[in-house]
Amino acid sequence: MRSPKTLVLTAAVAAAALAAGCGETTIDADKAQKIIREEVAKQVGTTVKEVKCPEDEVAKKGDTFTCLVTGADGTKGDALVTQKDDEGNVRFNAPFVHTGNGERLIAERIESQSSATGVKVDCPDIVVGKQGDTFQCKATSANDSATVQVTQTDAKGGIDFKVLAG
Repeated sequence: MRSPKTLVLTAAVAAAALAAGCGETTIDADKAQKIIREEVAKQVGTTVKEVKCPEDEVAKKGDTFTCLVTGADGTKGDALVTQKDDEGNVRFNAPFVHTGNGERLIAERIESQSSATGVKVDCPDIVVGKQGDTFQCKATSANDSATVQVTQTDAKGGIDFKVLAG
């Protein structure tokens, strides 16, 4: 089953640089966190509770660092930040999937293959898109509930799933 949207995001971020006391240029972690939070929230279609980037990261072309992204439900994933130059301009790769698309597809498929109606599926907010990785969702209807094991068939949001016992 293929999700309708490609869900890996690489965005360019112009994080403002600050002059450090020793003359080095550092990345503005607060600005980077704000931009990553906004972009990831758009990408995954849910609230991002927090993004935490290292403080005092020296701006150096080609260097990388990781920011920890936390979803509203507490799930976490890493956004890799790559420095484009020595001036504090960076880009980031937050390879998360939009589980809302999968939730809808799974609910529709369960309803079409069973007598269940009004199926709701709840998956984690932050899921790293990686072929072969699995995650679990909870499916509920008026009369039943079950765990759904989801397997990523590619890194771009393609999934397959199996309904497990409730």
